[in-house]
Amino acid sequence: MVRENPDEQAREEVIEYLSTQYSNDVIDETEFERRVELAHSAERVNSLVSLVVDLPESQALINRITAPAVRAAGAPAAVVRGQLQSGTAAEPGSSRTLIAFFSGTDMSGDFAMPESVNSLAIFGGARIDLRDAILPAGDVHIRVVACFGGTDIIVPEGINVETRGVGIFGGFSQPKRARHYPNAPRIIIDGVAFFGGVDIKIAHSRE
Repeated sequence: MVRENPDEQAREEVIEYLSTQYSNDVIDETEFERRVELAHSAERVNSLVSLVVDLPESQALINRITAPAVRAAGAPAAVVRGQLQSGTAAEPGSSRTLIAFFSGTDMSGDFAMPESVNSLAIFGGARIDLRDAILPAGDVHIRVVACFGGTDIIVPEGINVETRGVGIFGGFSQPKRARHYPNAPRIIIDGVAFFGGVDIKIAHSRE
């Protein structure tokens, strides 16, 4: 099996970044030690990416450590604004949770999209903007609960979208201009809007 072996500079950059996040109280001591241990033993570039992708302002680091990498035969590709790009997808099985409780949360910009996202908005608002995200080649599952709150999901053109959500005294929209793109990634959006709303929109890279 061919591997994308990370060089020592990439490993050191990841550990330095984790040290900064620990110093800033973003991660606790136990999580810091766990991630550093995994960084030392990582045998693939994507394994290093998975250690930082859920932390603040990590995209620049991810771009640096993945730029020299060549995608191994059979490894998953990634899609950036509908174009194939290798070596930058989130680790298989990765997930992220967004919580907006009497507040707001935003997931947008240039980031590696995990395969699963859980969004909970209670008396608050959540926004998931995938126009600049790096999407895995397979399915992405977004599970949404909006209770007396709202969630906006923006998906770029060129991506297949499937919705399975329901509205109970609320609204769970179907995307306009949705069409099928052969061999493109698929985003599956399900969940429930209870006295709340989930709005799904297909958009250009910027509109």
